[in-house]
Amino acid sequence: TWRLIIKDRPQWVNTLVEEHLTDATYRFAKTMPENPHFYTLKNAWLDASAFVECAKTIYHFGKAEKFKGRLYKVLYHKEWRYWTMSGQTYDETYFTKECILINRAKI
Repeated sequence: TWRLIIKDRPQWVNTLVEEHLTDATYRFAKTMPENPHFYTLKNAWLDASAFVECAKTIYHFGKAEKFKGRLYKVLYHKEWRYWTMSGQTYDETYFTKECILINRAKI
């Protein structure tokens, strides 16, 4: 279960999520009422490098899940699941330049 994933990953991942993702400012995604979730924008973060680190962490420690036929990496933490729009292949350019938002939804 997702609780085991939290327990088995490095503590620094949990700390990163707690210090940055949990407390980020999120907006409700009004354009997708069939998939209720929230998003945080990179340009709203005071520290863009922390945003990039969080996006990379979601990719590296997330679980592959399919949504509408496309695979995403989803990181579960407490009552939330987090994801970016990245695919299944790591792309440094995506994370440093193209990734502009991180999504989250209640589990």
